[in-house]
Amino acid sequence: MKLYGWPQVFAVIYAPLISIGIFGNILSFYIFRKMKKSAISLLLSALSLCDLLLLFFALPLSCLCMLPIGNMRTSHSIQSLMLIYSTKYLYPPLVAAKTASLYILGAITIERWFAVFKPLQQEKDQNTTKMLLHVTVFFGLCHFFGVAVKVAECIFDRQTTENALLLYMH
Repeated sequence: MKLYGWPQVFAVIYAPLISIGIFGNILSFYIFRKMKKSAISLLLSALSLCDLLLLFFALPLSCLCMLPIGNMRTSHSIQSLMLIYSTKYLYPPLVAAKTASLYILGAITIERWFAVFKPLQQEKDQNTTKMLLHVTVFFGLCHFFGVAVKVAECIFDRQTTENALLLYMH
């Protein structure tokens, strides 16, 4: 396989990094679930699960899309079909996992701030149930103030669809 540029080189470099990340996140999830039931262990185990979803699905798909597999000029190539189906079925859960990962990092930051600046109050007031309630309310507020997006259906000819796929992949 001939590599044509930096995106293909990075796709090859990502393979060992993905495997190390999967091993590390499985190990951290196992360790954090065995810890005492505290808010920080719950948040860290949820963070490792979100990162596992991204490592299992998002990064391998992006690497496969960067590699020169098949003929990209034909609409029947494996890569084009994989891109179409992954965009339809895998993209929404991956965006949700990435967003949840960012929200969990924010919750960890807030929880650690309370642990450092108000340690006695944090021990008394923070537990797993309250942390789950706060995260649920926060996610609910984000969905309450969400923006509606209208999607218009467009019909393209075959050449436009191929060009759109090529543009999307670069």
